Formats: sequence, C-alpha cells, structure tokens
Amino acid sequence: MPSVLFAARLKAKSGAETIMSWMVGETLKMGVTIAMFVAIAFWYKSALWLPPLVTYIVALKTYWVAMALR
Repeated sequence: MPSVLFAARLKAKSGAETIMSWMVGETLKMGVTIAMFVAIAFWYKSALWLPPLVTYIVALKTYWVAMALR
C-alpha cells in the first residue's frame, strides 16, 4: 500500500524527477508504513505485531545485502 501511494504520487506530479519530490514521497511512504504498524498494535491487541515488523525490517535490509554482494 505505501509503495502504491508513492508510485501514484510520482505519476501524478509533473516534476517527479526532482530530488525533493522523491524525498517527500519516501517520507509519505515511511509515514504510512509506520501508521499501519501502529494501527495493528492498537486495533488488534491480540495480534502479534512483532513478527511482521521484524519481517519488514529484514526485507528492507535485503536490498542493502544485495547491493553489497553485487
């Protein structure tokens, strides 16, 4: 969902190639992701939110490992 919002925002903007536009888009994406994890923690008290959080962090670090091995 956050990546879809990011892509839609870049497609809608005519000056999407600027660094500031990318930074705002990434900030929006991180904010939506954090909001989703907070919503899981507060609305679904019986849900285990730590495993999805750890999985998300590992998925983010996978890009760094792939770049390092390249």
